[in-house]
Amino acid sequence: MSNGPNANGEFIPSYAINALDAKNGRFLWNYSTNFWVSNPAVFEKIVFFSADNNIIALNAITGDKLWNCTITSDTNFHPECHLPIVKNGVVYVTSSIKGGVIALRAFDGVELWTHVGAFGNPVVIDKGVAYVNIKGYISSLNAYNGHKIWDSTLSSHNWNMIPSRIFAFDKNVMYYSFGYDLFSAVELPELTPQSNSPNTLYAFTDQGETIKISITGALTSSEITNVYLTTDQNSKSTYLYFNVESAKPSTGFSNITLPKILIPDGTSPTIYVDDEKTENQGYTQDTANYYVWYTAALSSNQISIVFKGPQDLDFSLTDLIWIGTSILTISLIIMVLLVYLKKHQKQDQ
Repeated sequence: MSNGPNANGEFIPSYAINALDAKNGRFLWNYSTNFWVSNPAVFEKIVFFSADNNIIALNAITGDKLWNCTITSDTNFHPECHLPIVKNGVVYVTSSIKGGVIALRAFDGVELWTHVGAFGNPVVIDKGVAYVNIKGYISSLNAYNGHKIWDSTLSSHNWNMIPSRIFAFDKNVMYYSFGYDLFSAVELPELTPQSNSPNTLYAFTDQGETIKISITGALTSSEITNVYLTTDQNSKSTYLYFNVESAKPSTGFSNITLPKILIPDGTSPTIYVDDEKTENQGYTQDTANYYVWYTAALSSNQISIVFKGPQDLDFSLTDLIWIGTSILTISLIIMVLLVYLKKHQKQDQ
């Protein structure tokens, strides 16, 4: 719970996040701040919200603070942050000062990129692209690195102090409101070119290069768009994203061949469909390639293939407590056994 209306429809500012059990309404925990808080977003048992110029992440089970990112300003203006959005392990939030749009890594709050924008305009994420209104035009950004893809000028620059709201997508068309009562639409270009071969994809990299990727199975290249390959140099993790637009009503098998030259050594892939880890997946490899496969519904969705090494595994606070308790229990059992054996050895002597 955060800001919201009461039974009479009056707006009541809240300075706290409260957690209730969805099954019975039982109070679980409370986290208080000294400022109004935004509506929260939840991802992987983490609650994200903004309060004044802070973006805060809490453990969704316990309410403990995991990290806090404070947005500072080099001017006399006091920065404010707005409603966060979480996609593919990244927190996106708009700020009145720094960057307009800020992207943070969800698990530790590390800043990934910023982009200059306009105060108060919310960012919208769709199929690997971030859209934001920036002083009279809509800017399209690559959601993974913040690089600009295209700009579309709005119909009237006289209204550029009134935030435009992007509110709907339909395949390659984006609909938005402008001012108070004006509505419009813009056609969205594809991020990556289409292949003439049904078994070949073209993907963009961080360096702006275009690479070829092979696919087999139920999907063809005509049903896959916006393929992007990016590597986080800090964690040595690689991410392959693409969108699927298929009219096939069934569940199907897909196999993707990725050259090892594109992937850091010692990593293994995990596949997500619309931010959810798919159950039926796996991979094999040889000296040259990874062969990644998964089974999922053939419909409109976003696929994320994440290559991580053993050192990049993410553990929640609950997981760490469970691991620590297990280690302590095993240690106590071993100590008791040693004492028991030593005692009986003395008796035998």
